[in-house]
Amino acid sequence: MNKGTKIYALVLITICVDLMFAFFYQPARVRELNQKLEHRAEIRNFPYHFKVLRIKQGIATI
Repeated sequence: MNKGTKIYALVLITICVDLMFAFFYQPARVRELNQKLEHRAEIRNFPYHFKVLRIKQGIATI
């Protein structure tokens, strides 16, 4: 591989890693609320799966 191809591959890998991180990362507060939802029996036994997606200005989106 020449120098240009190596730089292109490095940039492409960096972009892919950043996208994967952004897709899979959950803030600590979101993880904490999801764990609390899993431990509640009435919510756990409900046929619909509840999951906190994000918290914005103190409001959780489920």
